[in-house]
Amino acid sequence: MAFECYEKGLLTREHTDGLELTWGNAEAGIELLNKMIRKEGIGAILEKGTKEAARILSEKIGKDFSPFRTDFKGAPAIAHDYRWSWIKTLNQTVSSFAYSGQGSAYDYVADPEMGVSKKLNLFDNVSAADMVRLAMIRRDFEDCTGLCLFNLTGVSNVIDLQVKMISTVVGWDFNRDEALQLGERIVNLARLFNLRRGLTPEDDLDIGSRQIDAPSAGAGKGHSVRPHLKQMVEDYYGAMGWDRATGNPNKSTLKKLGLGELAI
Repeated sequence: MAFECYEKGLLTREHTDGLELTWGNAEAGIELLNKMIRKEGIGAILEKGTKEAARILSEKIGKDFSPFRTDFKGAPAIAHDYRWSWIKTLNQTVSSFAYSGQGSAYDYVADPEMGVSKKLNLFDNVSAADMVRLAMIRRDFEDCTGLCLFNLTGVSNVIDLQVKMISTVVGWDFNRDEALQLGERIVNLARLFNLRRGLTPEDDLDIGSRQIDAPSAGAGKGHSVRPHLKQMVEDYYGAMGWDRATGNPNKSTLKKLGLGELAI
């Protein structure tokens, strides 16, 4: 964000402690990172993340920095630009674990085990909600095993293999349905945790423009998820068995998962 704002003239060397934040200036990037670690100068602002930094810089400098945010709900972006896939974008939007790959990879690989027989349209705002639900349930179970998504994606019958592994190691009478229910319980528990600490549907849509506007190049060029995202989030709530207006898990959903006493 700082480099783009410098290129566009919102930041000057006066604001950046003399650093020339031009694209490719690795030395300036390293020094800026050190300033963020030490909370020195502009680093003391940028280390707060792009949402808060944009607010502070807008007030301090008198220019609007908000269009250059790259965060989801204030959480910093990881090392990926997901605008080439609306499934990925929705996944990040509704993730309960900040900006993370909580879902799987149904936009570039099929998953017959979960009923996904072929790769999907990258910019399909209708099917995205169901795919994110399936991906989150599977991924949250698999994360409990300690195995990496990169090792599991595309492996035939990998859920059954993990179930067999767990049953063999710990001696449980554990099956595939229980594994996926475990994943679904985690998704719901994480949502309940965040709701109890003030999360709202408006927060789910508090996303930096750089993440939801169409990129100027690449596979996502000309495809902006912004006009569709609110409906996609509501569709995801519905797919999860949550209230479409509030995002609260329905009592019937929680009861099915053995979590009825946690209903809000």
